[in-house]
Formats: sequence, structure tokens, C-alpha cells
Amino acid sequence: MPDRARLTVGVTTRNRPASLLRCLESLAVLGDLVAEIVVVDDSSSPPVRDALAALSRDVAGKVVVIEQRHDEGYIVGRNSIVRRPANPYVLLLDDDAYLLEGGGVREAVAVMDGHGEIGAIAFGQAGADGQPWPASMQPSTRTYRCRIPAFIGFAHLLRRSTFEEAGGYRESLHFYGEEKHLCARFLQMGAVVLYMPDVLVAHVPDPATRSVTRYVRYVVRNDCLFSAHYDPWPFMVLSLPVRLGRFFSMHRGRPLEDLAGFFWILRELAREYPRALAARRPLRWSELRAWRRLRRQPPAWSRRGEEASRSCNITVGITTRDRHSSLRNCLASLSLIGEFIAEVIVVDDASEAPVAASSVIPPELAGRVRIIRHDDARGNIAGRNAIVVNARTDYVLLSDDDAYFIDGDTVRRGLDVLDADAAVAAVGFAMAAPDGTPWPARMQAAPASYACLIPAYIGFSHLVRRSAFLEVGGYRSLFVRHGEEKECCLRLLDAGYEIVYLPDPPVVHVGDPVGRNTARYLRFVIRNDCLGALFNEPFLMMLVTVPRRLLRYVHMRRAGSVKDRWGLVWIVGELVRLAPRIARERRAVRWATILRWQQLRRESPPYQVALGR
Repeated sequence: MPDRARLTVGVTTRNRPASLLRCLESLAVLGDLVAEIVVVDDSSSPPVRDALAALSRDVAGKVVVIEQRHDEGYIVGRNSIVRRPANPYVLLLDDDAYLLEGGGVREAVAVMDGHGEIGAIAFGQAGADGQPWPASMQPSTRTYRCRIPAFIGFAHLLRRSTFEEAGGYRESLHFYGEEKHLCARFLQMGAVVLYMPDVLVAHVPDPATRSVTRYVRYVVRNDCLFSAHYDPWPFMVLSLPVRLGRFFSMHRGRPLEDLAGFFWILRELAREYPRALAARRPLRWSELRAWRRLRRQPPAWSRRGEEASRSCNITVGITTRDRHSSLRNCLASLSLIGEFIAEVIVVDDASEAPVAASSVIPPELAGRVRIIRHDDARGNIAGRNAIVVNARTDYVLLSDDDAYFIDGDTVRRGLDVLDADAAVAAVGFAMAAPDGTPWPARMQAAPASYACLIPAYIGFSHLVRRSAFLEVGGYRSLFVRHGEEKECCLRLLDAGYEIVYLPDPPVVHVGDPVGRNTARYLRFVIRNDCLGALFNEPFLMMLVTVPRRLLRYVHMRRAGSVKDRWGLVWIVGELVRLAPRIARERRAVRWATILRWQQLRRESPPYQVALGR
């Protein structure tokens, strides 16, 4: 879309003329996209008008100055900027922030043009050298475009109509925290806050007019007022002591340096609480859960046009070792979904005859296959992690080399689910014999014959959302082989994601005997099952389940007539060997996650979102 003047840029300032000039001059990179630049002078001494005379002609011709003569504060100034009935979008900047380039903001405006549900877009903070600030100081720690609960106000793009519908910034806050209040109202309205971490805006804090004491006081005061306005009862009452306690933690062990500040906060709350309670519009419990989920696990976001076009939006990943015939069948079946494939990544796990030197790649995939060769065998788990890390798309289809497709609708339906429901991290499929007959129900990810939610998929063929997979750390490579899906899915559920099972159409799984070893399989299955418990289960549960899992090895070995008299000794030895790593990396999931897992395994609740399209 060609640039046309439809953007207002607003900057509030007070006694920072040098930073203000740098900020305003940087706006030249936006060219004709900018209709006007509104500068709110919040009682600077001397006024900023004289300093603005140094601006270049192109920028100065767009500048409008609004003077606040009574220290009204920057929140009032920002409301004044956005409420000017001029343009549909407003870019608000701190005076000590400045643009490094203009392409990112232009793209953000284009995103808003195509997505009316987006109320605000946040950008990444960078230093003067253009390097991003630490992840902990960004609107989100995520490095992919995602939805977030609230932005940081140093630089953000607003849709003026959504801002006005939400009532603007709450001016009684005076300083700090106004973004969180606004975004809570956005959430209630169904408006989206998008974070674009790849669009960096420089933020070089100017010490003029900054006060740590004032900052801490207002942050804690306004956080308590947020609770009064938006927290459901009784959470509002229960969270108040915690929010007040932040005053002492923010002073880094020296709260007595501003003990008067704590009593100032209490007086302010006594004065403001009646008004806050009168204007109170609490979040519903479902909205509060959504807020927390956005904060903990921001779902990846892509432009609607990218989702609507199914051309080349998945990466297919296959790990293989000495199974060239099976690999050839698997690759040939990809013609059924060729329209979706951006790239096929084959990890050759130290095959004796390298895949690259074979003739297994079909002509229709020429130019779209990338081979990653491991000179030493690392196992299929390390290979799958490598595939997802190297993928250039957010959807990755992972397949065993001895599986192949018989119907392209398998993947189409999986993509429908991922496109329509950001809560879904992975889609598993059903296994079938070469004639298309499904395997017995007890050998599938779920016994259901309908689309349903499940605790974990079977890894022979599955779609994953790359951003979610990387979010939880992917598969644990120390597992080497077997059982990685179950452990990863538990972490995905704990992060708030769902796993979907689509039983129809199924995917053929032949079970190539090359490289298979029953004794080794049993060792790794039980070892990794124990490791999953040690890494993830609550402590008391772990004490009970690990011995049961070890006993399961004895039963399975006898039932399968497996001759491996030292297998159990090997498993226990492995657990002892890995104990230091377990202690370092153990992160127990919540009991609620365990209960959810058990419910999903027991009930296989139907899944309906996106499947009726």
C-alpha cells in the first residue's frame, strides 16, 4: 500500500530539549506517512518552542505544540494527542526514544490496516547502538511476534478509535502504569495487543526529571489501583498486601530510605479507593486467566494474509538412519501436500550410505530439500530438535521415515486447527496399516474416533507450532530416543497449550525393522518415563510413581520375553548418573496440570474449533 498521511506522532516532554530534538528528527524516516507531529510541552522551563527552531524544515513543518502550564503530567498529554480528530493511527513516543529506521513502523501501520481487532502494537527497546535491551526488560521475553497482555509506553502504535472506545488513559494515575489499565479494558473489549520484537526503537533514558522515589511510589500506588478497578472479588482483597509489599522489594533492601513513601501510598489509596470502586469494571475470571496466559505464554501471531494463503507455510522434518527405502516412500507421499511445503529438512543420523549420495529425493521436491548430516549417531530426538530450530516457518510437520501419507486432508485439517486456534501447540494423527486400515484403538494416541483433546500425541507423525515448541524448550535431547513426546506435551499443557488428535484420515506407519532393538527400546522407554517424572512431577507424586515405573520394566520384559537381565540395573545407573542434571533442571508442573492430564487421558473431550469450516 503506498504511503499516505494517516499517522499522528505524539511526544510529551518536560525539560529535555536535546532528547526531544533527537526524537523529532528521527521521524524523518517515516516520510509522507506522518500527517502531523504533536508535541505536548508539560510546563518546561524554558518552553520548548525556542528549541524547536533547530528542527529541519521537513520535520518542523508538521509540528504542532500543545502547552500544559500546570504540570498536568504526560498521561494527560497523551490523551490530548490521541483525541485530536485527525488520523486513524497514533504513534506515541517518549521524548528520550527515537526511531532507528522507518520500515518497521510502516509495517506496523500496514498490520493495523489489515487487522481491525488490533488496538495497539508494542515495539522492542534498543540502545543507542541498535542492540536490543535484555529480554527481561522488553514487553515480552519472546523473540517472535506474539500477543501480549500489555505494552510498554516508551513507543507504541495505537488505533485511535479503539483507544477512544476504551476511554483513553486513566488520568488519575498521573505517572506510570497507565498502559496496563488501558490494556485491561482492551482485553474486555476483545481488542488485541501485538508485540513486534523485530521492530526496534532506541530508548536512551534521559536523567532529567527522573526520580526513583517518585517512580516506586507511583508504580506501587497505581498497581494497587489496578487491582481495585479490575481484579475479581475476592482476589482484589487478597492481592493488595502483595502489591503493597512490592514497595519494599523495589527499594532493594533499603525501604527505610523512603519510609514516608509507603505512608504516602496508603494515604493516596484511602483517597482514591472510593472513586476506583465506584468506577470498578472487574475482569471476569476467564479474562483474568486469559491475561495471565498471555503474560506466561504469549501465542505466536501472523498476519491474516499469511494464514489465509496455504502456499508454502510448513516445514516437513524427517529423521532417518539407514532406511533409504522407507525414506523414499515417505518423501514421495509429500506430493499430496506439496502446495503447503516451504522446505523439507532431512536429518541423516549417521547413515552408513549418506542420504545426500542416494537417489531418494523425488523430482517434485527438487530445490526444497535440505539435508543435515550427523557424522555420529545422536538419536531421532536431537534430529527433531535440529529440524525445528532450523525451520523457517511456524508450523513444522515431523514424521518418522517409515511413515507416509495417503490423504492430503490429514495435514489440511491439522493446519485448519493451528490457524484458527492459537491455544493449540500440536496436532497428532492416527496410525494405519499400508492398506489404510487404522491400527487398533488401544495403540493410538486416544481411543476416540472423533477429533478430541489429548494429553500427548504419538511422534510418528505430528504437526507442531514452532514458537510453542521452542517456548517450552523442545524435546529433551538427553532422552536420545523414545518417550520425548509425552514429556514435552506435559510441559506444553503446563504452559497453557492444548494438544489435538485428528483420527481421520490416518497416516500409514509401517514400522521398518532396520535399526530397531527390542531390549534397547524397553530400556529407553522406562528410563525416559522415570526421567519425565523426575524432571516434571510434583515431589510427592514423583516419590510414588518412579518406583512404579521401574517395576513396570520387570512386567514389560516378562510379557515380551525380552532377554536383558541387566536392563533394570542400567536404568537405575542412568538415573543416578543424571541426578545432578535433574537437580539443576527440575521444574515441577502444577497439580492442576496433572489433574488436567489425567482428565484428558480418561475422557478424550471432543474438539470442535475450526473443524466445521
